[in-house]
Amino acid sequence: MRRPAGLPLAPRSCGISFHPIDLAHQLRLDLLVGGGHMHKIIGTTIFGTLLLALIAASARAETVDVKYRGIVDLKPFVCTDITRSSFIQRVCYDKAQSYMLIDLRGTYYHYCELPAAILEAFMAAPSMGQFFNQNIKGSGSDGPYDCRTHRIPTY
Repeated sequence: MRRPAGLPLAPRSCGISFHPIDLAHQLRLDLLVGGGHMHKIIGTTIFGTLLLALIAASARAETVDVKYRGIVDLKPFVCTDITRSSFIQRVCYDKAQSYMLIDLRGTYYHYCELPAAILEAFMAAPSMGQFFNQNIKGSGSDGPYDCRTHRIPTY
């Protein structure tokens, strides 16, 4: 069996391919060459398991549990993992809704009606933690983007 034209070569280790199409071809060749009944059962089971795993992985949506809100699907968000802060781990922003989710040491919080310009300044700030505390967080329900006093998007 030949790989369809235009597909890149997959990394190989010990003659085993890790590209899904190559795996399917290799399993099919094993079935044809091996010929034994046990080979067919094992090959078919492995192929089916791999196929289901690939489909499940691509269909699974990422969700996060946001404090004071619950589960939020990240599909409409653009998320950025933050490596330059010990306090802020990830920022997700839905520009259409002006809605930000922020992972602070493993807990997600949400901020409503946060303009894109504030997000851009926050992401470019020399100290993201300091910018967050001074310009986004606030204290109690008086924060400039606190979702208790601003519109919370529905998804």
